Amino acid sequence: MASNGSFASPLASAGKTGALPHQLDFVVETIARQSIWTIAFTVLAIAVAYDQISYIVKKGSIAGPSWKLPFMGPFLESVDPQFEQYYAKWVSGPLSCVSVFHKYE
Repeated sequence: MASNGSFASPLASAGKTGALPHQLDFVVETIARQSIWTIAFTVLAIAVAYDQISYIVKKGSIAGPSWKLPFMGPFLESVDPQFEQYYAKWVSGPLSCVSVFHKYE
């Protein structure tokens, strides 16, 4: 096959054709300047925030801690269960953290 010299790669010329609005240039440049550690920490912080917000929304008004250990949730309570804590949740009402343990996991 003969090589056609007029082919241009879309990826190679993406910055020249204005694929993104010029208002986003600052955002793209700022992200490009960040180290991998900064990006990893930011992604981790967003994941932790999402996990906490999701827990608070799902928990609602039922008994139990208002915050939890990220990504572990009530699992750690089951590793070293304390009867007093378990019983307090159980008697808190007909719907308790104990009765909906799997709701969070």
